[in-house]
Amino acid sequence: MNVIYVVVAHQCPHQVSRLIRGLRSANSHFYLQVDCSEDDFPKWQSVIGQDERIHLKRVFEVKWGGVEFVKVVLDAATLAARDHKQGCVVLLSGQDYPIKPRVWIEDFLTRHRYVTFMECEPYPVKFWFDGGRSRWFDYTLFNSARRKDYLVVPPLLSGAFGFREHAVPMVRKFGFWGAIRKLKAIMMPRRWPKDLRLAGGSAWWIMPLDNLRFICEKVRTNPRLLSRYSFSLLPDELFFHTCFQTFRNDLPYKELRSSLTWVDWSVCDQGSPKDLDEGDLDGMRHLPHLFARKMHFDKSAKLMDAIDALMTSYPESLADADSWIIGGS
Repeated sequence: MNVIYVVVAHQCPHQVSRLIRGLRSANSHFYLQVDCSEDDFPKWQSVIGQDERIHLKRVFEVKWGGVEFVKVVLDAATLAARDHKQGCVVLLSGQDYPIKPRVWIEDFLTRHRYVTFMECEPYPVKFWFDGGRSRWFDYTLFNSARRKDYLVVPPLLSGAFGFREHAVPMVRKFGFWGAIRKLKAIMMPRRWPKDLRLAGGSAWWIMPLDNLRFICEKVRTNPRLLSRYSFSLLPDELFFHTCFQTFRNDLPYKELRSSLTWVDWSVCDQGSPKDLDEGDLDGMRHLPHLFARKMHFDKSAKLMDAIDALMTSYPESLADADSWIIGGS
C-alpha cells in the first residue's frame, strides 16, 4: 500500500532530510511543502536531493496560525490524489520524528488502511480555553506571517467589542487607517451553517486517501467551506476535523481513532509544545504512537540518535506490533 507523507516545513532542511530517510521505502511517497524564501529554496533542493518519490515545492508567506497552512495541505493532497489511486496520507511537520520502526509503521497502516487517526472533539472542545469559541466566533486579524503577529477581537456589533480593549490595540498594531479597514470586515457576528458539525483537535492526523480526496472535492465545489476559516486562529486544528464530522456518513471510510502523533504539552512555551530532548527517551519507549514532536535540530539531536538506536530493541515479529500501537486490530 502507498504511504503518502505530506510534510510541511519552514526550517532545518537537514532535519527534514533525516525524517524522510527514516521513512523512505518502496511504498512511501513524500509531498514536501517548504515555506521559505526564493533565495533559501536552492539549499532545500540540494539537501533533499532529487527523487521521483519526493515532490518538493516552495510555498511562501504561510501566516503562523492562518488558513494558509490548510491551503498548503490541501494543495499537496490534491497532487497526491492525482498521482495515486489508493493509500493513506500521513500529515507531518518538519519537526516530527518516527518513534516506531519504519516496517512497523507501514505494516500497521496497511492493516488499518480504512481508519482515520485524528484527535476530533466536538465543539465546545473540552481541552481548549473557552471550548474554542473564540476560534470560530471571534475575528483573528493578521498583521504579517510572523509568529503571534495577530490580534483576536470580537465582532464590532456583538456588544463585546470595547474601545479600550480592542480598538486601541488595533490602531497600535495596524495603524489608524489599517484599523479602520479591518473594522469594516469585522462588523457582523460570524455565523456557521447549522449543518456543519464543528469539531477540533490536534493538527496532525492520518487519513485514507479516498477520504482526503472526498474533502478536496468538497472544497473545490464549495470554496466557502474553506474561506470561512480566513478569520479563525489555527484553522489546521479545526478544518479537517469539522469536515470529517460533518461529512462522516458520506465518507468512503467512517472509522475514527485517536491521533498517532504524540506531543508533550506539559511545558507550554507561549502556545507551543515542549522541544523534546534525550531526557524524554524513557517516557517514549512504550508510547502507543507512531510519531512524536517537536524535535529541534540542536536540542533533540541526541534524542533522535537514541530513538534510532532503540529501534533495534523492538520485537522482530510484526504480529507483536499492535500491542505497542494504539488502535490494534
